[in-house]
Amino acid sequence: MKKVSALALAMLFPCALLIAQVHPDYENPRVFERNQEQAHATLMPYPGSELALEGDRLSSPFHLTLNGSWQFHWAENPAQAPEEFYKPGFNRGEWETITVPANWQMEGKGYPLFRNVGLPHPLDPPNVPEQFNPTGSYYRSFELPEDWSKRQVFLHFEGVHSK
Repeated sequence: MKKVSALALAMLFPCALLIAQVHPDYENPRVFERNQEQAHATLMPYPGSELALEGDRLSSPFHLTLNGSWQFHWAENPAQAPEEFYKPGFNRGEWETITVPANWQMEGKGYPLFRNVGLPHPLDPPNVPEQFNPTGSYYRSFELPEDWSKRQVFLHFEGVHSK
């Protein structure tokens, strides 16, 4: 019986890989998130109670804002978006600069989509449009303060929206 179970599992594994290759995560209703922390209250650490009681999270020495200039690439659909753009050595020389936080449509990329006008693409869940499905790729490098080397660090994207 153990051999039959192992054989059945061995046959299912390639099928799962094939499904994953045919349907990307953004078209898979079973994929809700990847590498995300469990839901919790967003808290900011402080070195002492006096600073914490001020109530300004930006005053914590353990807060680093990433607001500012980011490299940005706009594509008409995911197939035209650059793959592995986050890897060292990727040529982002032709990319534009965008201010973050921002709405890329208000920065001149694409055009705003208004909910009262209707969808600009057919509704066919879980499939996403192949022709027009604007996709933005953002890149920014930064260095953490040296005294954070032994600390647990979270990258928190506050207010990010994806359709």
